[in-house]
Amino acid sequence: MHKSLKQRLWLWLLFAALVLAGALRVCSVHDFRQGLPIETNLLDLLPKTERNAVAETAVQHLSQLIGNRVFVLIGAPVPQSSRVQSGRDQPPDDARLLAAARDYARQLQQAGVFQRVDIEVPAFDIQKIQQDYLAHRSSLLAHADAQALRQDQLDWQTQLQQKLMSPLSFGMTVPLAQDPFGLGDRWLAQSMLNPGKLVINDGVLTTQEAMADGNSRSWVLVSILLKGSSYDATIQEQTLAALQQAEHALQQQLPGAELLKAGAVFYASDAQASTRAEVDMIGVVSLTGILLLMLVVYRTVRPLLLGLASVAWGILTALVVILLVYGKIHLITLVFGASLIGEAFDYSIQFFSARMAAGAQWQARSGVRKISSASTMALLTSLLGYAALAGAPFPALSQIAMFAMVGLVATWASVLLLLPVFLSRPHNIATPAYFVQLQQALPRLLNRLNAKKMLGALLVLAVLMIPGWRMIQANDDIRILVHRSQDLQQQEQKVRQLVGLETETAFFLVQGDTPEQVLQHAEQLQTVLDQFVSQRQLSGYQSIASMVPSSRSQLEHQQLLQSRVKAQQQQLAHIMSEAGLRDEVISDWLQAVTAPAPPLTVADWLQSPASLPVQHLWLGQQGQGYAAIVQLQRSQDMPALQLATRDLAGVVLVDKPASVSQLLAQYRQWSAFWLLGAFALILLLLGIRYRWRRALLMLLPPLLAIFVTIGVLGYLGIIFTLFNMMALMLVLGVGVNYAIFLYEGGWSQPSALVGVLLSAATTLLSFGLLSLSHMPALSGFGATLLIGIGVSVICAPLSLLGTRLPEAAHA
Repeated sequence: MHKSLKQRLWLWLLFAALVLAGALRVCSVHDFRQGLPIETNLLDLLPKTERNAVAETAVQHLSQLIGNRVFVLIGAPVPQSSRVQSGRDQPPDDARLLAAARDYARQLQQAGVFQRVDIEVPAFDIQKIQQDYLAHRSSLLAHADAQALRQDQLDWQTQLQQKLMSPLSFGMTVPLAQDPFGLGDRWLAQSMLNPGKLVINDGVLTTQEAMADGNSRSWVLVSILLKGSSYDATIQEQTLAALQQAEHALQQQLPGAELLKAGAVFYASDAQASTRAEVDMIGVVSLTGILLLMLVVYRTVRPLLLGLASVAWGILTALVVILLVYGKIHLITLVFGASLIGEAFDYSIQFFSARMAAGAQWQARSGVRKISSASTMALLTSLLGYAALAGAPFPALSQIAMFAMVGLVATWASVLLLLPVFLSRPHNIATPAYFVQLQQALPRLLNRLNAKKMLGALLVLAVLMIPGWRMIQANDDIRILVHRSQDLQQQEQKVRQLVGLETETAFFLVQGDTPEQVLQHAEQLQTVLDQFVSQRQLSGYQSIASMVPSSRSQLEHQQLLQSRVKAQQQQLAHIMSEAGLRDEVISDWLQAVTAPAPPLTVADWLQSPASLPVQHLWLGQQGQGYAAIVQLQRSQDMPALQLATRDLAGVVLVDKPASVSQLLAQYRQWSAFWLLGAFALILLLLGIRYRWRRALLMLLPPLLAIFVTIGVLGYLGIIFTLFNMMALMLVLGVGVNYAIFLYEGGWSQPSALVGVLLSAATTLLSFGLLSLSHMPALSGFGATLLIGIGVSVICAPLSLLGTRLPEAAHA
């Protein structure tokens, strides 16, 4: 082996040792027996969009709270009457349903894979809640009662009669002796969590659904808290297996039972299964196609294996780097990585083509020198294209860019350092005759092209593409970029409808320097929200200020109530006496409501069992201040709501999908300047190497491809997003490679031209398969690359205009 080849081998071994060290480090952190650490959480694919850091904290807080839960509704039809058979009453279907649902929940809990499975409603300590209220009774008033007292329009007589007539009314109540006029009942009704359409039946939450045939169906709610993240592959597998087993047992116990499931774990599992199928399809089909193409052209197995090894090494290196930097690999990166095979094969193909062209005169050292300049220029232009992705504010795009850049560099290094060692002997198989004929046709085509013909063709092409440009439809809604199973969406929507709580993804973040200031700001927000509720533009909301008024409001209510009671003390005593209340009861009540009472604080409320369902609304101390969340339920006009609240102090509407979509639109518009910047950098690089006139000719094919691609996308009605714009960056960076390969010798040797065409075929095969992805973001990305790179290949000969052809080419 020649000394220079040995040096290349040692250099590659040093590179391999570094990668191996990184791989060992990754293996020490991750247990690959459970598979790759794949990230399926959509939020991790999105940029940090909120200027307020606390808003991002709130988004993560709610996503973890909701994302790690599973809700299951178990339903069964309910007949109008129970049947009597064999002289013995059979239990009604409601009772059978409740028994089956309890067994279902019990089996899930016994599976041992969930942190908690809840079907029974937790028993509230009613006496504790009553005592908490009574300690602050004079300062806690429902909104309607406070308003009536301000206007001195509270009908004490009517309120007492209502209390007497419904002593056992449904809901949380205060005993008559401590609350003769129902002030406490109405306060508790206002402050307790709205159950929606759910009612407690035999200790479990149930709801009824009216059927089209006049019958009804009962549903029982089962709530499940996972032991870990919904986006953990192990959690997904365990969850789905336990649910499937429990459902099978349920169907045997209660035939015909229907189950509706909702939870992020189902979307995450579906996305992972879909992605794995796509990775297998893209990887296997593209690899098979590439290997078949290479076998047809080179007609020997050894180049296939070496080319495959170099690409596999590049992808392995990229995977190690991604896991070292990010800790996990996104699904979207995994799919893209499978499509990178075609582009990564380009460097091996150029090496094999140069070897085939040299024939018996092949020498590995001179052969490497011959292809190194073209391969290096192609690598640099591709890296510039991917660098535009790396600079994007989206973690998904940044990770894809890093994967591609590392993978291409590793593959390129393997080709230049390792392949010469294993392919030092000449290639003794002649170039197929049809490739020779194709190579001879290229000069004839170039001779027929002239400036006038080219200008005319470009003008015709421009006219044809203009309508397509005008038909482009930009849509930056982040929700259309991710595939979500229609069946899962329908189940989730029905669960929301049956439960009656359709929480919006948008929420209000309320901040202040102190807890008291947060409560005051929340009260100002509630005034606006109440108007929207009264106008039926908002179904409802959940705010901590509804449960813990500010101390300022409590003091105002206390002074208001005490002043009215003191002013009407004799009248009130007479009303209660006429109703039959004992004198000591009357005296105790009057004394209790007129005595000073301490305000209810957030700390007091958090200690109360009444706060358990909604403690997530209080974020507590965040940095130098405090924060809380106000959740919304089904808004009809979110822009109007945002406009009405924009001037409120300490209040901001956090709408993650809307803010990300707005950012997508901004960056899509700015990406045109990024494209111009990438063009300038590549032009500078090519100008230094090939002079400016030739550099412009080399950039002509990808520029034409970009122009045509946008027009074709418009004609096809494909939605244009930032991801399509990022794909155009790659059309520029990758498309110019074919012009480089042609100019470096593809037009003068038939075997070298084979390399150009084969490189194009492998790249188109991979990206073409990417356009079939179920992920709309990747599908549009792949379609743009397929069209753009295809046009770049077709137009690549334009880069040779003005080139002096060798005499052999004219023969």
